Amino acid sequence: MKRPDNVHARFLIASDATGEGMFIAETAMRERRPGHVIRRGSKLLSAQAWHGGEYTAKVQTVEQMLAVLRQDRIRFVVLDESDPGTMQTPHMRLLRDAAEREPSELALVGRYPVVRRYPREVRGQRFGNAIAVYEIR
Repeated sequence: MKRPDNVHARFLIASDATGEGMFIAETAMRERRPGHVIRRGSKLLSAQAWHGGEYTAKVQTVEQMLAVLRQDRIRFVVLDESDPGTMQTPHMRLLRDAAEREPSELALVGRYPVVRRYPREVRGQRFGNAIAVYEIR
């Protein structure tokens, strides 16, 4: 994020509500404004009620998802894969599928650890490579 060519880069964060909020807050605290633009995967790639219910995916295929990311000029995707599989939303699974199927489109920049404090099924567990950062090419 600190590289000069990334100063105004657009990011997509795909996690649960807490993870998305934490990424946005941490970024805002560490930089001067205006700076990065960060979009929530839960808003750009899906529609849902304020409480997280009534989920509807806005994209159904890898191709549709990549088109939305390009249209929104997203440069980096931050994907949190530490959520238990049963809690991962369809758009998060689609992002993971895109990264696996289209590495020339979503190039892996790095993987980073995270310790989850929620939900209780994984509380306190450290996930060594759960945060994946991809650059859209």
